[in-house]
Amino acid sequence: MKNKTFKQKGAISVYVLMMASIAVTTLTSLAIFVASSQKSSSNEVTRQKALQIAERGVYYYRWYLAHNLDGKSQTQVIDFWQNGNPIGVGSDYNQVVTDFDGTEIGEFQLSVDDPDPDSTIVSIEVTGWTYRNPSITKTIKVRFRKESWSEYSVLANDYMRFGEGTVVYGPIHSNNGIRFDGTANNVVSSSKATFIDPDINQIKPGVWTSQPDESQVFLAGTEYPVAEIDFNSITSDLNYIRTEASNNGTYLHDDYITQQACYYQWMGGWPPSWQQVCYEQHVDILGYHITLKTDDTFVVTKVLDYSTSRFNILEESDPEIFSLPDNGLIFADKNVWLDGQINTAQLTIASADLDGSYDTNVYINNDIKYTNYDGSDIIGIIAEDNIRVGLYSEDNLEIDAALLAQKGSVGRDYYSGWSISSWVYRDEITIVGSIATNKRYGFAYTDGTGYNTRNLYFDNNLIYYPPPYFPTGDEYELDQWEEVR
Repeated sequence: MKNKTFKQKGAISVYVLMMASIAVTTLTSLAIFVASSQKSSSNEVTRQKALQIAERGVYYYRWYLAHNLDGKSQTQVIDFWQNGNPIGVGSDYNQVVTDFDGTEIGEFQLSVDDPDPDSTIVSIEVTGWTYRNPSITKTIKVRFRKESWSEYSVLANDYMRFGEGTVVYGPIHSNNGIRFDGTANNVVSSSKATFIDPDINQIKPGVWTSQPDESQVFLAGTEYPVAEIDFNSITSDLNYIRTEASNNGTYLHDDYITQQACYYQWMGGWPPSWQQVCYEQHVDILGYHITLKTDDTFVVTKVLDYSTSRFNILEESDPEIFSLPDNGLIFADKNVWLDGQINTAQLTIASADLDGSYDTNVYINNDIKYTNYDGSDIIGIIAEDNIRVGLYSEDNLEIDAALLAQKGSVGRDYYSGWSISSWVYRDEITIVGSIATNKRYGFAYTDGTGYNTRNLYFDNNLIYYPPPYFPTGDEYELDQWEEVR
């Protein structure tokens, strides 16, 4: 009996020890779990604070860009990046962050990629941390971008109409109204809330379609009214382009050439004798014919006579060969006829008589082409008035460029008549790039004249790498945001 009691007491002791051990283990695990959860929670709070500090760095740099660059000319912007010792370029920039009562709580460090002078983008990386736990950091990579005039498939200051079958991939904007009956793969915007559509004389929304299912037309939506884009502001850009072309590019601005003219003078006698008399005369230059070459050169002839209605050259001088300028600028203060092909070049060709009494034009009758379509070839064409495709243009015409007509339009005039009937009807025009036009553009007419097929392909490279010195907006806007670690 005594042995049985002892065994029972021993069993109870083992049971108590086991339960105590389980309890201790459980409490220990619970304590570890609670401590781990508290630490994890504390670390998460710290990470969020570090992220907020990094965000402070992003918005600080946006203020810094606005303070130093908003509203500045391109010369001033380029000079700032090259000579202004901007913070974060070349070496990291650190700044202490305080809370609402002035207590220092952490720090951010920002590093800026040295911007390419030909680009509209600035990329920065910002890392933030708290002083309480500096080992926990958060890093954000962002990109700021100036909006360029080359980043629209079509940018207009006039009413625009896009017919059925038209497919456009880049954004479209007009300061007036837009009727769009095709397929828009990007946003279509207007500066008008409503407008009177001139083709049907009815009041319509700023952007509208006659198609029954709007969702099948505007695949990325519409926006209206939005702010206008000022075509008059381009004058200051043209002045700047002329100055830069004169200093570091190619500036074509001759008034006349000297030619030898001869005639025969009767010297008397019988039979009569004649003597050739020669003299020099000045012949006015009416424009320049520029042909781009794939070997980094271009050929220039001086246009001495041309058809003012059909825009074909009737007389021109002997050719001169030039090397493409390092800054990519060719400026002419007279009309320009342009054609040719480039290979790994970035150019802006501008035509404007800024000191004269008439507005100049750019005429395109033959292909203007890239060799590469990866962004290494870029062409911008700016006309003070119109960019015109003439009567005697190629049946299949390709224009690889960003086109900008400041005061006029981009397009082909209306031609008719039996004597030129073989030229009135053209087959296909393809534009790889963008169109900015003050007045309504077009390459075809309702009677079937002009180009039967019209292809407009937006060049995405123009968004981040517009042509050299091409007009842009005044402000850097936040374009891309990524939390990298």
